[in-house]
Amino acid sequence: MKVFTLSLSEAAAALLLLNAANPAIADEQTKQSINLGEVEVTANKISENLKDVPQSISVVSDTELQEREVKNVEELVKTMPNITTGVGGMYEGISTRGLNPSIYTSSNPVTVYVGGVAQSNKDAAYIPVTNIDHVEVLRGPSSAIYGKDSIGGIINIVLKEPTNEWSGSVGAEYGSHKYILGLFETSGALIDDKLFLGLNGSASKEDGWIINDLNGDKANDKKNYNFGLNLKIVPTDRFTIKIYGDLFHRQDGSLDELFIPKSRFGNISKSEAKHINLETPARVKQTSSSGALDLKYEFDKFDATSATTFRRAKKDGLYDEDFGSKITYLDPDHYGLVTFLNSKNDTFSEELRFSSVDEQSFKWVGGLYYENEKQVFGPIGDQYGDGGGRTIVEDWPSVNRAQTASVFGQIIYPITSKFDATLGGRYQQIRKHTKVDYFSYELGHNPGAPAFSMDEKATFRTFLPKIALGYDITDELNIYAMYSKGYLAGGFNFYTTGGSREDNKFDAQTSDDYEIGVKGSYESFRFSTALFYMDIKGTHIFYTDPNNPNIYSTANADKSKSMGVEFEGVAKASKELDINLAASLLKTKYGNYINKDGTNNKGNKIEKNPEYKLSLGASYYAPMGIYTRLDGNMIGKTYFDAQNKLAQKSYFTADAKVGYLKDGFDVYFYVKNLTDKEYFSHIRDRASNVLVTYGKGRTLGVGVRYSF
Repeated sequence: MKVFTLSLSEAAAALLLLNAANPAIADEQTKQSINLGEVEVTANKISENLKDVPQSISVVSDTELQEREVKNVEELVKTMPNITTGVGGMYEGISTRGLNPSIYTSSNPVTVYVGGVAQSNKDAAYIPVTNIDHVEVLRGPSSAIYGKDSIGGIINIVLKEPTNEWSGSVGAEYGSHKYILGLFETSGALIDDKLFLGLNGSASKEDGWIINDLNGDKANDKKNYNFGLNLKIVPTDRFTIKIYGDLFHRQDGSLDELFIPKSRFGNISKSEAKHINLETPARVKQTSSSGALDLKYEFDKFDATSATTFRRAKKDGLYDEDFGSKITYLDPDHYGLVTFLNSKNDTFSEELRFSSVDEQSFKWVGGLYYENEKQVFGPIGDQYGDGGGRTIVEDWPSVNRAQTASVFGQIIYPITSKFDATLGGRYQQIRKHTKVDYFSYELGHNPGAPAFSMDEKATFRTFLPKIALGYDITDELNIYAMYSKGYLAGGFNFYTTGGSREDNKFDAQTSDDYEIGVKGSYESFRFSTALFYMDIKGTHIFYTDPNNPNIYSTANADKSKSMGVEFEGVAKASKELDINLAASLLKTKYGNYINKDGTNNKGNKIEKNPEYKLSLGASYYAPMGIYTRLDGNMIGKTYFDAQNKLAQKSYFTADAKVGYLKDGFDVYFYVKNLTDKEYFSHIRDRASNVLVTYGKGRTLGVGVRYSF
């Protein structure tokens, strides 16, 4: 991977050389210091120059991740065009270009890959960002290469590969709300050129800002840790074995959602809302383990790769959902309401892939893919008082299986030295099986026979094409046009109390994406801009049963439309100063979308997708070792419901960091949300009330890191 920008150590070294060397050497060093260099990406599973890929792509280096104090995927996408995360209750996930998470499909419009392993859609925002070489974010359907999900794109987190030389770092941070972080990473050769090892890990804890007045405890404290291992074995010059493993644990006192009456929505402050009365302490425990085994053999004319992955994710949650509060409203109908969740998700995949070698002008990739996924829920449901002295338990234990088989291929054919065509496609079949039993009984009594049972199967088949044309106007400037099709399979709602197969089934969602763009790569300036139009059919919508606000379901709306423009640029204004700019505009519109109450959302904007985003950042490295980073982010108006009644107005936040780097030591201070702006990161309707999740207020932190 080539260098994106100067690393911290390189910048310091360059400045020292300029002061000590003769003029000729100094001039050459200056040229190197202001050259951004080329960027190679592998998101399409072959090595390509970023400028030449006919798709909107963001690339973030490990240096920028550290400069911005990025801790997880939620913070990663903060500055990226037309992509956002919604953290709050059941809506955790990633949205992009008018496409939202599909709650009961185990799918996400944006799939996150870490070390080649696809992560859970529901918890993608919490994935820690450690041991990263760089991150590639593809916007627009990537289903031809990645299949099943990826209707809106992918986030490909590429890990550092160990080399012969041992290197690494250790660090610690302390910040607001008693935030504590410790981390390490190290890698090198156990046997030069043959056996390499990489280890990394982090642990953190943080007190929350929401206070449970019943016992004085924090109601949204957090504890996380993760550990990763990379092993690389090179038995011969042609054969490479890579083994990746990761363990992640998250424990939250997780009451990020606050209960507010609609009559006070918009005029209740964060300080008012922070006091609650929880009879049952809320908690979420999540543990995931994943691994990958990559076997690659380099033949003379092509490479053959076997990629085997597995992932197990467990989640245990308990929520006191009557949301009692001294300040906010306590709904008597929900008194004593407790929601509980237990789930286990096992995923296994195997991909056999063949691809061209890097030296070939005619590039291609193709292969076979198989995935087996099993989700087990239970116990999962609610417990509440019925007003007559009884406590009622509702439980929906279920087993959901999905088997995916597909064949895929893509070629990049050079029609001329300046003009090339990309043709790709994927044929896939997904078999789904949902089995659920619904129980309703008085606490302390035998559940008895289920009040409702469902055992249904469905098969979803589709072909997903991709066509693109690219033309090099000059060696530095490229234009392209692309069409691609995205797909999210349908399924069955397992959170149901009755109805027929058709009542509980929802169909697949598809998107036809048309995109044109311009990319430029110069010595001190790199940019990309894209204009897209997306035709969405069978839009997956997430709604609350009007007869039971505790029942959530997925259904299909009619056609929806999404169009917008995206821009990203990075400039090296001088050898000390880098400037980043990202901007996007988005216009979305629902087609015929009938609510369960009979009203129509036709013409409304698609929720959870900001109307615009604007991010401006700059990093400066002074000759004496002092550096600083400043980022400003403007987020446009965002609706959180299809009725367009609940919205967060546009808002601005700023982040800053200053540090001192010398002899491998990095000592720094940072501030996030500098102006302490109050905003909602998520809102959801709850009859005459709303559940809101506030974005983080101003947080301060200090840290130290030593690299060797």
